[in-house]
Amino acid sequence: MRELTPEEEALLEEMTVKNEQSATTRFDKDDTYQRKLLSGLLQEQAMSEGIALIEPTYWSNEAHVMVYAILKSFWREYGELPTKFVVTQALKEKLEDKDPAVQLHFLAEVEAVYEYFVPGLVESRYMLTELRHWAKQQAFRLCMATLYEKNADGELNIDEAMSKAIASITDIQAKTATGDVSDGWSDIVASQEKEDWLIPNWLEFGSLGMLSGDPFSGKSHILAEIFAAVVKHGFFARYKIPSCPILLFDAENKRQILVRRISNALGEGGPGDIEKLLRRIDTTRLALPLPVEAGPETVRQLIQDTKKRTGHDRVFVVIDTLRSVFAADEMETGDMKALLYPLQRVAQEENAAILLLHHRPKSGATYSGQTSIAGACDYLWLWTSDRETCLGQLELVGTRGDYEPKLKFVLRDGRNQWIPDGATSQGAIKNKEDALVGMLEHILRDGEMKQSEVVKQVQNQWADGTTPGRDKIRDLLDSLVGTVIVTKKGKANATFYSLLA
Repeated sequence: MRELTPEEEALLEEMTVKNEQSATTRFDKDDTYQRKLLSGLLQEQAMSEGIALIEPTYWSNEAHVMVYAILKSFWREYGELPTKFVVTQALKEKLEDKDPAVQLHFLAEVEAVYEYFVPGLVESRYMLTELRHWAKQQAFRLCMATLYEKNADGELNIDEAMSKAIASITDIQAKTATGDVSDGWSDIVASQEKEDWLIPNWLEFGSLGMLSGDPFSGKSHILAEIFAAVVKHGFFARYKIPSCPILLFDAENKRQILVRRISNALGEGGPGDIEKLLRRIDTTRLALPLPVEAGPETVRQLIQDTKKRTGHDRVFVVIDTLRSVFAADEMETGDMKALLYPLQRVAQEENAAILLLHHRPKSGATYSGQTSIAGACDYLWLWTSDRETCLGQLELVGTRGDYEPKLKFVLRDGRNQWIPDGATSQGAIKNKEDALVGMLEHILRDGEMKQSEVVKQVQNQWADGTTPGRDKIRDLLDSLVGTVIVTKKGKANATFYSLLA
């Protein structure tokens, strides 16, 4: 290779200065170190898994950046390493518009790179380990350097930047993971987490749950009962639950509605520890909805703030509702994955029980949106209610724990009161049937009556506050046909009842 002329030397010096001021982030590993790594990647098949770990921007030398970009492109397309001839020819094509001195410099660097590694030597395994370490190091440094540059230029959106930084670091951790990150059975048994339930089998600290139901069906209303149980009563339905801070994101209800519902649920005898434990996000000071990218980290920061304010190490977080608190489209799988999986990770890392409230679609499905929603949630609840009878039902549709039977409630005196299991036992049913027979004997004393009128009369005369719905009354009536009443069809196929003679 010939010596450079004085003019070429001057041009090369000018180019070197420009390179030092280029956008490529430069780190403290020298060219010799990076030449050896790049040489191994170019020539040793056993190191090819390292190609997925490294980005062109990790290299400090501009020639290395270009050569590695050629290598990565060729590997993606053909699944094998390019020959030295292919790399050299591709580099010449990229340098066609450059000055001859620059071309000569870059091609000389390629020659130097290929001399730093001899394929087949046992050091390839060592170099792959070194490559993983270097990839993590460069990814982190590049991330920090980018944040610094944007901050210096005044372009930094801190929430977006933090989310991207976390995503970048998480990505490189996953890519560089080795067998050291896995455990054997004895390790799993020895290090298993202690069960820490907010409500046994319904929601655990360190998990993400979802409560879905029709709009205006009473989802927020039943939550008031859970809040009262956490801060005062210690029991929700049949379950004993712990006292802990509550962090409420409520973009749906006015303060007066929230106060009335929780006050009713607290009942007489004082408010318990609600003053100390309940924190509600003020939507005049934190604008909602939160962006998808920054939302989970904002929730994390507020959980940490709640822990400091209350002195507790676990928090019950309620997000009412998914649509109004986050600027995410439940029909977009990308939005849901970008929001819910990071939110699940926040729950795990902050020891928080996070419950999302969400609406059901008109189709009657458990929740509105893509299946990715269920995939990201550890627990799924379904709330249904009947406005005519004021009865409600809470169902555990999906759980990481054990199956639990449905919980039934009746709306009475402004609160959802649990109907104990015994209230629906065979004995209670028999009592209702006896009461129904007495009503029918009174209602039908003057002769036959249309089914719809009988149902209406029964509902009007039911005295115990838990009036059955129309379908239930019809079922009970049908069960008495032949023993207490008889039935016949009238005009337009209408059903009529009369007492058995």
